[in-house]
Amino acid sequence: MSDAIVLRRRFGVGERAFTVLGDARFDPARAEWHARLLFVPLDRALPRTVVSGAIKRARRRDDVVRHLGGVSDADLLKAFRGIALPLPRRSRER
Repeated sequence: MSDAIVLRRRFGVGERAFTVLGDARFDPARAEWHARLLFVPLDRALPRTVVSGAIKRARRRDDVVRHLGGVSDADLLKAFRGIALPLPRRSRER
């Protein structure tokens, strides 16, 4: 089971712009919830959505969702910088 909530409609990192979603996901192997961030590119700078690792783990879903609601811009930037980014799209030269 997974739930995604919009944390920032527009979040800028350098020249890139993203919509940032918070995702609360249950991990049955560990029997715990974890929160991660999804960065959806608005400017086509990246070929796809990029996802952070777990930024919070808890036994209760409410704890994870509460943490997502309080994520700061500094937390978002730190999580984004921890992602191995795919290569940007090349523009077609004619």
